Amino acid sequence: MNKQRKIDFYIAGAVVLFIALILLTNGCSPAVKVVPTPTPDQVGQVKAFEDAYNRHDVDGALAMFADNAWYFSYFPNQQIRDYFAYSQAMSAESHFSDCAQVQDTVTCKSSIYNDVCTKLAGVQGIPDKDVVFTFKDGKISKVSSASMSSNEGEIANNFYGAIDYWGGNNDKTAELDKTGPGGGYRFTIYNSVAGEATARLCQEYAASKK
Repeated sequence: MNKQRKIDFYIAGAVVLFIALILLTNGCSPAVKVVPTPTPDQVGQVKAFEDAYNRHDVDGALAMFADNAWYFSYFPNQQIRDYFAYSQAMSAESHFSDCAQVQDTVTCKSSIYNDVCTKLAGVQGIPDKDVVFTFKDGKISKVSSASMSSNEGEIANNFYGAIDYWGGNNDKTAELDKTGPGGGYRFTIYNSVAGEATARLCQEYAASKK
């Protein structure tokens, strides 16, 4: 056997030995089972938020939000807390339906908002559409919507306008001031004090019309 043939022989032997070692190793080692990471049930989280909001559990609802989150136009979290406290004082409810999850977002095709004042105005809920919940690290980081206009919303706005006029002529200015400054900016403050004042004004105005 000449020198070149010896080299080829040794290379071939090394290759055969290497393949045999691989087969032996794979045969002895247990198979590693890759377990896929489960997709978080973010629709369930939206429903849990809806439940906390409708129970008027301010802390419970806010706990589902990430730091520096957006809730429609409310930012940062202190404004969100104030709005939830306003909602609590107004006995507000929000119901989301037709919700579907795609990656880290949940889109609810429709929602209905109601509170003590909308009910007194004769509105069976103010509708909205395409409410989008965006998640980050398992928490809600943003809530936005198409903010559609509606007849129900117009009725509610007219009701508030009537309360502003009635209150200005019936020594209710101090109460109205808690809801926002005059000049067309009443009912623009959202916190517990404003919510309590708004609810009282709605109830008193409605009672005066009976």
